Amino acid sequence: MNQLRTPQQLDSHGQRPNDPLIRGRVFVVGITSPLGHGIASAALARGARVIAVSRSRPIGANVCNFWKSLRLDLGAEGSIADLGLEAGDILICAAPLRVLARAVDGFEFPPGVRITAISSASATTKANSPFPRDAQWAKEMRAAEVAITNAVQG
Repeated sequence: MNQLRTPQQLDSHGQRPNDPLIRGRVFVVGITSPLGHGIASAALARGARVIAVSRSRPIGANVCNFWKSLRLDLGAEGSIADLGLEAGDILICAAPLRVLARAVDGFEFPPGVRITAISSASATTKANSPFPRDAQWAKEMRAAEVAITNAVQG
């Protein structure tokens, strides 16, 4: 079993050792959420070059000591292109899927970019809810999942 490395563990050249599974940069969208923060911390511990993506500076601990923070609102037109994704990069979305769905609409991902969008089982479990608000939310989540899948698969 591999143990996670803390950001303080450096190699003889003063660099964090790289995990062979992480070849490029790791972009974490939704860094201000507990999930996004946890994902970024785990990636850092494995030696990844993490780029935190947020509409605002992360609140709480000064997380920017260990990774670069890029202020970006993925709801803005064309802003996903501003990330400068390249082959080998990983895009992990812990932000609401509807935000990512709007951001990837019409965007052509470079070959070799891996994408993970974290969804919620609620898109399935709330679909038949007697509460209109829950049912509508589930419908929007499912539509976002489909939009992201279509955009990525081209």
